[in-house]
Amino acid sequence: MTYDLQRLGPLGFQDAAAALVIAQFGPVVRRLGRGKDGGRDMEARGVVVWSGTPEKPGEAWDGHTVFQVKHRERPLGTKADAQWLWDQIRNELNEWANPDSNRLEVPKYLVFVSNVRLSPDPVDGGLAYVEEKISGFFTELNDRSLDDGPRRYERQTRRQRLQPLKKWRLIDGNQVDSWFDIHDGVRRAYDGFLTTGDVLADLVALRADLPAKDLEPALQIHARNSLVRDRNIYFDEAGGDGGGVPLDRIAVDLPVRVRSTNEAARAVQYVLDRGEHALKPSIATLPKPRHIVLTGAPGNGKTTITRFLVQAYRAAMLADANNLGDDHRAVIDGTAEKRLL
Repeated sequence: MTYDLQRLGPLGFQDAAAALVIAQFGPVVRRLGRGKDGGRDMEARGVVVWSGTPEKPGEAWDGHTVFQVKHRERPLGTKADAQWLWDQIRNELNEWANPDSNRLEVPKYLVFVSNVRLSPDPVDGGLAYVEEKISGFFTELNDRSLDDGPRRYERQTRRQRLQPLKKWRLIDGNQVDSWFDIHDGVRRAYDGFLTTGDVLADLVALRADLPAKDLEPALQIHARNSLVRDRNIYFDEAGGDGGGVPLDRIAVDLPVRVRSTNEAARAVQYVLDRGEHALKPSIATLPKPRHIVLTGAPGNGKTTITRFLVQAYRAAMLADANNLGDDHRAVIDGTAEKRLL
């Protein structure tokens, strides 16, 4: 599958990358905390074994390996992504080569992990472009014929500084997708990556007498009925005429103040954004507490916003269903449009 890796954000993707790397290579990999890390998001001091194929056997890296994570917020799906990634890697290599940087120990092996997906064309693809640029960096650095001139000492110092580095690898978004497929436990820690099959399997596991074949139709019917039934909101208790008004027509994303940070936000967008990053406690991108309590004076719209949020999740669940009527589509389209306002 292809996963929406950019939705995690830089910190979330770093968490996911660390979980995947540890799942792939084992406890030999140590994740480092956030902050000044000396260019190390993860590191391993021991044997890192790369899986291979019958045509290309895997390798065993024995020594100090450093993993660096690079997240692009809005990948374009073009060669600009490859250029961006190369710029990031070049900056890192220059830092490793700089004797005045805060990176005290140059590793024997270096791995770059990114959410950017590089096209695999062996000639014009993004993967070939970045790998060629990295190889060219070391070729130019090791070309002693270029040592003549005022930068001779600088070049010699940089070359000596990077001498311990023997090999490097690039893990792009396509490989990250594959690792998510392999390491199902890591993928399922992220709500945004859960599939319908995951949810159904978990529900079936709760009761041995609940047939899996009957569960999905029941959930679909309930969601479809609730989507239309709960669309309208009624104002008869407030002196209205008793007629229902579609929730997606009157709902307003009200301004709120987040107490923990004192930041201004919009209620619906804030809750949905938090929901996308509500992960397992062991793999989290948000500080605790992670639950949300919406407060306000009576009549300020708390119930309306809560009902709209439920409808938004129902609409997202049913958006790709092929057995919906015009009424269902009207609710889904109206809810989606209101979210984008």
